[in-house]
Amino acid sequence: MTYDITHHDAELLVKEKRFVFDASLSYETTGYRPITETAGLDFDPEPFMVPAATYKKTGHYVDCPVGSRSFMEQWRQDRERCHTGYRVGDYRLTGDNFFFVNYHKMPLDSDVNGAGEGATYGNPIFFAPHYEFFHYLELCFKLKYDAVLVKARGVGASEIVSSMMECPYTVIPNYTSSIVAFAEGFLVGTKGTLSKKTWINLDHLNQDTDGAMAHLRQKYNSDLFKRASITNTRQEELSDSWFSQITGQVVDKPGKLRGDRLDRLVFEESGSNPYLEDTYIVGEALVIVNGTRKGIRIVIGTGGEEGASVAGLERIFLNPVENKVLPVKHNYTKDGQFIESGFFIPAWRTVIKAMDKRGVVDSKKAIDFYTEERSIRMNNPSALKRYCAEYCFYVDEAFALQGENSFDAQLLADAHINLTILKTTRPPEKGFLKWIYKEDGGDSHNKKTLEGETPSPMANVIGVSFHPDPSGDVIVAERPILDKDGNPIHNLYVGGSDSIDFGKNETSASNNKPSDFCQLIKKRIIGTEGNKYVAMYKNRPNDIREAYGNATKLLWWYGAKTNLEWSKTNFYTYLRSLKLANKMLLHRPNLALPSNNFRKVNNLWGTPGNEKYIKHGLELIQTFILESWQSLDMIEMIEQLQKYSYSNKRKFDIVAAMIMAEIADEDFYQKMPVLNKNDNLRHQEWQDIGYYTDSDGRKKYGIIPDYLNPKKNQPQHVYTIDEFTSPL
Repeated sequence: MTYDITHHDAELLVKEKRFVFDASLSYETTGYRPITETAGLDFDPEPFMVPAATYKKTGHYVDCPVGSRSFMEQWRQDRERCHTGYRVGDYRLTGDNFFFVNYHKMPLDSDVNGAGEGATYGNPIFFAPHYEFFHYLELCFKLKYDAVLVKARGVGASEIVSSMMECPYTVIPNYTSSIVAFAEGFLVGTKGTLSKKTWINLDHLNQDTDGAMAHLRQKYNSDLFKRASITNTRQEELSDSWFSQITGQVVDKPGKLRGDRLDRLVFEESGSNPYLEDTYIVGEALVIVNGTRKGIRIVIGTGGEEGASVAGLERIFLNPVENKVLPVKHNYTKDGQFIESGFFIPAWRTVIKAMDKRGVVDSKKAIDFYTEERSIRMNNPSALKRYCAEYCFYVDEAFALQGENSFDAQLLADAHINLTILKTTRPPEKGFLKWIYKEDGGDSHNKKTLEGETPSPMANVIGVSFHPDPSGDVIVAERPILDKDGNPIHNLYVGGSDSIDFGKNETSASNNKPSDFCQLIKKRIIGTEGNKYVAMYKNRPNDIREAYGNATKLLWWYGAKTNLEWSKTNFYTYLRSLKLANKMLLHRPNLALPSNNFRKVNNLWGTPGNEKYIKHGLELIQTFILESWQSLDMIEMIEQLQKYSYSNKRKFDIVAAMIMAEIADEDFYQKMPVLNKNDNLRHQEWQDIGYYTDSDGRKKYGIIPDYLNPKKNQPQHVYTIDEFTSPL
């Protein structure tokens, strides 16, 4: 399929914000054709790399006498190809790509015969993902979008960044480029992009192109600023100078980003910049002048960056339209679902040992290579997590180390590995909850109600049923333990709510990524069991009543009271309207009551959302992780705990709900689970609950019958009050 974009179409697509780059399609606008394991089988990169091959063979890029007519014509042609691109047959390399594979020099580890022998310098190998990115970049220029690239370590992106500076400086007069980094070491010094790559390559072009790509720098030639110009004896730049320039800016505060209007503004090592989003916004004024776009912003980030700084890169990458970035459609996700984000290059796409001459890897061989590397670290979850982040397969892995908190990273890594790689933890169910009514005899399928709306009057409700469905937004790790009549056990479960007051349709346009409503259910300690999050509802539906309704069903099903931040009044009002507030909402916890009101009548509800109680809840979560990390089996919960940052706490809705749940659990310290209002559980025989197969061969969940339970042949255990009041 070919996507041909005319100038009129481009303007319309930009205006309506509905253009998406899909690497599986062809684009006449840039001459892009897919080159994959199944497409572009006739592509040959060699005709595009003649200058590089000639230099390797002869030491000169043009195999003609210096100064001859053929010499001059060949160089004119190659400079034009570096500017406008080069087409051979059905395929075209962009100008940046042609320059990169022919005139940029870099260390070539593939040429090393043995370990410890250093690296030789040469032209880059042709990689299909590089080819895709260069076309994506050209589309960004043509359609007036900004660009974002997040990639695994070792895919050559820093070399691409350097080349993107060198190419226009060399072949386009009056071109201005700037590269921005949070710390000076990213630009100059032993590891700086400018000093270790860009400046070295400009010197190479001056010395090794027989003068054809050489530019004097007589006025500005410092570590952070080079301009192609010639001066007179008074050090004045001559008017017929080339005037292209490259600058580096160390911007550790957004306000420091200044300068001339730019054609290219590159943000290097963006995952290490704690002020990336603010600096990115300030940078808009350098590429858009009076509403007219002069240049583009290009954000580059690497998987495996640590700390809260990564969150800014993640938000720009995952919300391209809101940040004026050209979206890319891909499925580099754990579940294989397609998303629209910035451009992503996983580690396995550049494994040279699994690559054919077209720069395309055999995906199975390439993935197997990194899978073997991962398996070596299987017994060290912390090291494995870091390796997976650095050499990421998926977008989620690239951002996995962004957490900045006191939670035990090793234990969370263990939990993550158990669930995703070792698969020793049973994944939870997904599904929907429905009310059961009196009039339909317990069959909720025949009752029509508005989606998410709690039926009225509540007197018609006799229960809740769970319906497994992979598309459901209710996650159940463990179904509720019920008594013999199917009723929930009071005080066995507690809830934590991170409520919201508006649905998706009611959220202001300025709030680009609002948090979801999140309702958690936690099973309290029962003897040696419990202390486990057993259910979660998380969503921001168009109508907020749908979220409230689902949370109400979840609380009803488990017979739980939930702790709510007291300022979230709409959910409280919703429950009051159903006369369920006293049944489902926790009153103000004792720790949040005034000292002169302790143990008096408590007419307050919920927990204040100030720093004191948030940090207390975080301490309780840390204790929970230390004691019960093995019980974590909701992947989204684990990943939020790993990434949590107090400074960005509003985006972590699950952790916010956990804070409320842990405070509720602490407040329930002396409350014992009971079968009903008058029958304390300590007087009852505990019955085993779980999955079993009945006499008809059907799999069921509930109280295991005596004839299937080997424990019934042993002395029966009666729980004592001490077991229900053991320290949490």
